[in-house]
Order: sequence, then C-alpha cells, then structure tokens
Amino acid sequence: MTDLNNLKIEPHFKLNFGKSGKNGNGGDGGSIFIFTEKLTGDGKILARGGRGKHGGKGGNINIVAKNNDFKGEVSVKGGDSYGK
Repeated sequence: MTDLNNLKIEPHFKLNFGKSGKNGNGGDGGSIFIFTEKLTGDGKILARGGRGKHGGKGGNINIVAKNNDFKGEVSVKGGDSYGK
C-alpha cells in the first residue's frame, strides 16, 4: 500500500492510449491528478494521446504537493497522425 502523504514515482506513471485501426482516430490522453503532502522520485509522469488517422490529444496532469521534490519528467503529448 502506498502512503499517499509521501508519494514516490519510480520508474513511471503513465496514461498512454494505443493506436487506432486503419481509418480510426487515436484516443485522447487521460487525466492524472496527484494530491499529496510530499512528491519525490525521478521517474516519469506521462499522459499521451494515441496514434491514428488523426492523432489523439495529449492529456492533462495536475500536481498539488506541499513539498514537491520530484526530479523526473512530467509530459503530455498529442498522438502522431498518419494523415489521410
């Protein structure tokens, strides 16, 4: 069980959505909300859209921490599009 007052992210926490079929659109990235007293670690927090005819939108990440000592990557990114 994780102590939610002292959250450590290693190696990563991610919401990545897979690619679609031949003519489908990529799924949109999800939402990550972290609410903790202390955040540490050096991993990755990712919310990425999926690949598709039209790439999915990147998600969103919200972090509320009284003590934020997180040294890792926080990233949202839209999915790749392979066009028509």
